[in-house]
Amino acid sequence: MSERRLTRLGATPDFHNGLLRLHAVALVESKTLANRDPVAVFIGQTLAEARRVEDLLTQRGVDYSVQVELFGYTLLGSARYGAMFYVAVGQAQYCRSALVAAGLELGVIEKELERE
Repeated sequence: MSERRLTRLGATPDFHNGLLRLHAVALVESKTLANRDPVAVFIGQTLAEARRVEDLLTQRGVDYSVQVELFGYTLLGSARYGAMFYVAVGQAQYCRSALVAAGLELGVIEKELERE
């Protein structure tokens, strides 16, 4: 099976020591999640933080979407961007609780933001 076909089936191929391993992928396209009323649950300010959130949501089997969005400005007026994580409205509270339990409470968005 080709790497391209595996990716379309929702798996990430990983060749290790000549063996093919598959990892489940929970990341979905924004338009797929749009049919399920997406809400923002987390804003990652660093790449390391965003990767921790991706790992947590993937391990929990949560479908999510990530978009780079403006979240503030520095004292000198430079824009600050972060990774905004969206999940279906029915999974929002579960995800927020899991993120807080994992020590990621600073980026958790309690109030559901409207998408533009």
